[in-house]
Amino acid sequence: MDLIDIHELNVGQRLVNVSLNLAPGEMLGVIGANGAGKSTLLHCLAGIQAYQGSIRLAGSALAAIPERQRAQQLGFLPQSSQSAWALSVRDVIALGRLPWGDSDAKAIAQAAAAAQVEDWLERQVDQLSGGQQARVWLARVLAGQPRVLLADEPVASLDLYQQQNVLRLLRRYAQSGRGVMLSIHDLSLAARYCDRLCLLHQGRVIAVGPPKDVLTKEHLQEAFHIDVHIDLENHPPIIVPK
Repeated sequence: MDLIDIHELNVGQRLVNVSLNLAPGEMLGVIGANGAGKSTLLHCLAGIQAYQGSIRLAGSALAAIPERQRAQQLGFLPQSSQSAWALSVRDVIALGRLPWGDSDAKAIAQAAAAAQVEDWLERQVDQLSGGQQARVWLARVLAGQPRVLLADEPVASLDLYQQQNVLRLLRRYAQSGRGVMLSIHDLSLAARYCDRLCLLHQGRVIAVGPPKDVLTKEHLQEAFHIDVHIDLENHPPIIVPK
């Protein structure tokens, strides 16, 4: 059974008849130009954006799942996060346990270690750099141990080293029997780390499938209106404008 099953999802003109699924063990990248509908899609899944159509979580209609149970199953990492209070890193990560009503020290410690923020647990989160804070907020989501992790541009503010670390972490998380769906602008990273890709253009799906089937010159010309050089046989894959 799929973890996520989306059928004919519509949000005005931002998403039009989008159908998509996420299987257990899979990391799926949502790609497309600015305004293509990537964030809107993730917001629908996270329960932030109203929509028409069908979204099912592990076979159950998403809208029919009680809010707390849904929060236990779905973890959402937005593009940017900030705290209105001067919380410690430990306290921020502990927020991920709210849907479970506990402060599981083991889950918090594991999340901090996975995101490589364990050395900062007693520091105030607002004293960290933007990239460091991004890893703390990722740890918050990991602490909730959701079956499906949704991440909106999780590597946008990270340096090259941490981009690889975070994407490897998300891939391992998916391969543990859970699922990850993320929006990502860097097509080379998407090709390297994602099992499948969904290419959106003006709210519509152009292509869904393995990177080699989605990242074609024709598809990228339609979505981005540029000619690109594509070498998916290279390690790592190369996708650059001509």
